[in-house]
Amino acid sequence: MEVLTNVLVNAVKGFAKEQLFGRMLRNMKVEQLLTNKKGDDSQRAFCIVHWNAPHFLLLNVKRLELLHPESKLYIFDNASSEANLNAILGGLKRYENVTLFSSKRDYSNTWACHIMGLQFLLNHAAQKPDSTVTFLDQDCILANRVDN
Repeated sequence: MEVLTNVLVNAVKGFAKEQLFGRMLRNMKVEQLLTNKKGDDSQRAFCIVHWNAPHFLLLNVKRLELLHPESKLYIFDNASSEANLNAILGGLKRYENVTLFSSKRDYSNTWACHIMGLQFLLNHAAQKPDSTVTFLDQDCILANRVDN
């Protein structure tokens, strides 16, 4: 009986989190700041959620451009400070394969902070013709190509 009770409690908690998460995702205020200029002919995309680490992000993007110049980059800025957002905007403008989204609502004090950005990018990438989508942390600097 105790096992069944635990299963039911966990199911209710999971359902409540899923409902809360869905409501938060629908209420997100997201602005597209940069648009990919290369078009939709690429078969690979990289998704990165960013928060207040412009130097890491710009190193990551520079490395991706070197290793995967054919790919698209979808970046979601999760309410960085104005100075950090301006730093990444300035650094990313020179790349033609970047789409940058920004959320002004700060979810950093909830369990959903990083997950919200990942889910937004997953939804965005699912609407595109990309055959392969790779998710990276903002401070992940690739050493080699990531091929099938």
